[in-house]
Amino acid sequence: MKKLILPFLILSLFSFKNPQQSNSDKDLQLLRDTDKNWAAACESKDIERMLSFYDQEAFFAQNSPVRGIENLRKFWEKYFSLPDYKLTWQVEDARISESGDLGFTSGPWQQQWTREGKLVKSTGR
Repeated sequence: MKKLILPFLILSLFSFKNPQQSNSDKDLQLLRDTDKNWAAACESKDIERMLSFYDQEAFFAQNSPVRGIENLRKFWEKYFSLPDYKLTWQVEDARISESGDLGFTSGPWQQQWTREGKLVKSTGR
């Protein structure tokens, strides 16, 4: 039986126009808030809301990489349609590169779904 795994490294990439202020509290808070809003979109299972956080040519790295917004739509539709599917995460850390062209967040995530009548859970950081 194929094991359903969605290893999830929460990695958010943002471009900031003013690299001189890239590590300001304001920019770090924007990054944290954006990630929280993305997590809320995922929890809502609203496909359009979820996809609004991706670029048209986004690349989503996981077991089988997903490229482009339409493939991401199919990816999320598949997972959101699973019985009891839920993916949540929390931001514990946010950082922005010195150049201001890369930002990322990290923290714990939890995922669950039902397979063959049993609740399957996975967690990670």
